[in-house]
Amino acid sequence: MKVKELIVALEQLNPEMEVIGFTANGDKFNDANRVYELKELKLAKAHRERARTKSVDATLNFAPGGEDQAVLYLTSDF
Repeated sequence: MKVKELIVALEQLNPEMEVIGFTANGDKFNDANRVYELKELKLAKAHRERARTKSVDATLNFAPGGEDQAVLYLTSDF
């Protein structure tokens, strides 16, 4: 994702929303030194699972009945 693409995507969202980074791949405890490429920023319907389960991990459960989330999709495969 180029800076100009990120700016355009951000302008489409509510400026008061938090942006959440999400990757569908990667090792849970080996991400500290990993570099990520920004793939896409968009509004998605999802539940924040850490807030609901109180587990150590945090994730998003994408569901039509979820809350609006500003999700920045990341990948380490580039």
